Amino acid sequence: TNPEFNRRLDKRNVFSELLSDIFSTCLLMPEDWIQKEWGKVKDVGKMAAVFDVPKQAMLIRLKFLGLA
Repeated sequence: TNPEFNRRLDKRNVFSELLSDIFSTCLLMPEDWIQKEWGKVKDVGKMAAVFDVPKQAMLIRLKFLGLA
């Protein structure tokens, strides 16, 4: 309920990294924005450029949302 964000190499650190990855993904690529743009663009590379993220990160986000 109160995760710690630290540099220790233990199971809590893995969980903290996962939480920070999810947070940053949702912040940089909000679901509603992705769905709106994907309806227009339909290209992973162009979507990555629009959101200024790596192509691989965009592909993962699109797959997570069931769009690719």
